[in-house]
Amino acid sequence: MNFKYSSNFGYFLGARIGESNNFKIDDEIVLGDGVQFVDENFEQIGGEYVNKIRIIEAGKSGNSEKKNKKQNSQKEGEKVQRADRFDIVSIGKLPKGTKYIYKNYSKEINDRIIHNIKVSKRYATINATLLAKKGQEIQLTLEIENLKNEIISVTKKGNIIEQDAKKLITKEQIAEKIGELGDTTFELGKIQIDYDGTSFIPFSELKSLKRECVLQLLEKLLESYKRRAIERKKYDFETNKNLEDGNKNSEKPIISALVTNDEQEKVCREMGIKKIYRKQFDVAKEKNLSKTSKIKIGTNLASNLYQAIMGEKTGVTGQTLDWNLNVFNNHTIEMFSRFKNLETVFLSPELNYRQLKNIKSDKLKKGLVIYGYLKGMYIEHKIFDKEYKELEGEFYDKYKIIRNELDNIELYLDKPMNLIPKLDDIYELDLDELRLDFTFETAEEVRKIIRSIDTRSGKYTPYAFEQGVL
Repeated sequence: MNFKYSSNFGYFLGARIGESNNFKIDDEIVLGDGVQFVDENFEQIGGEYVNKIRIIEAGKSGNSEKKNKKQNSQKEGEKVQRADRFDIVSIGKLPKGTKYIYKNYSKEINDRIIHNIKVSKRYATINATLLAKKGQEIQLTLEIENLKNEIISVTKKGNIIEQDAKKLITKEQIAEKIGELGDTTFELGKIQIDYDGTSFIPFSELKSLKRECVLQLLEKLLESYKRRAIERKKYDFETNKNLEDGNKNSEKPIISALVTNDEQEKVCREMGIKKIYRKQFDVAKEKNLSKTSKIKIGTNLASNLYQAIMGEKTGVTGQTLDWNLNVFNNHTIEMFSRFKNLETVFLSPELNYRQLKNIKSDKLKKGLVIYGYLKGMYIEHKIFDKEYKELEGEFYDKYKIIRNELDNIELYLDKPMNLIPKLDDIYELDLDELRLDFTFETAEEVRKIIRSIDTRSGKYTPYAFEQGVL
């Protein structure tokens, strides 16, 4: 953000005279005005708020009397508070390359606006109706139309009028009394008076009714602008299917794997993993939908919404929804359970242990990635030609970046998340599936990771498992 000067272009103030610091102004200028300097190609150079004005030569205007008066009151070359149109002035050293000067902030206009805001009191117009007849209660109604075109109305009743007036009371007097609204934000607009012309109206009681009406009208007016929360939708989440009669089912979740290449898949099968997913694309743009060899709709893993929708349309069954579709809570599971093709959803790795524990819905099976390089960003543009590169940020944070087959960029964290050492805690979550994600791993590294499931070995890297995303 630019705090030094107003950044809008403004309007033309003058052109620099030669290489001097002087220019002839096409509008008046005062101390505190904002100006912007541009070069001969109208490229912005800089700007400032004017803090000095020196008149080099008084301008020649049509009003000679005004010119003579100005010349008598100030000598050329002196510093002044303001300069008029056609004066040749200097406001200090102009930046190198300056050709034109534009005025983009008027101190006088801004001061006038601020003054008007402070001193001007704005009123809302109210309408009044008075009923005053002998033998009936005196009744006053005030109403106002709010900004939503709703009529807000308040009615107050007083005592029954029993006496005749000793002096003539006119409707003009009554209107004047009702219109005396004092230090309120209201002013009286239309007034309707139903008065028999003879009854005595105690103005003290009318004043009291008016005060009560005004206070309640203001309260109701403010209340009318409050937002009303829609009725909360209640969900009755099913009891976890792994809990029967309060006892935890002893069956452990299945171990699955997501692989990037054939070598990783071969090792996983050799190590006894039966449920294997192939890595998909996070985004399926319309221009890429024809690339059916890349964006497949019959796979067991849906990594984008297009695959989920088309899976349902084509009658696919038993599909799994990947974590990148932000499955964060019970409501998300309830929503995705409407897809008949989905059987399992993977919960977001940005959830901590406590948050995972609170997910109770069993409309779909639930899975969690317990190992893998997490994807931090997906960029739908080809920003470099290399298929793989590593980046280091200014705070020495490192990332692995690949360009996929759609020429999109995938950015991964430099170190893999590893929750395997905490498997005993994870089993407490009663999940249906735990997944190992292999992206950059070699065949030997894949074997080592799979073996660590039995030994709970390896470096524990929790990512968000303990504290969530900070």
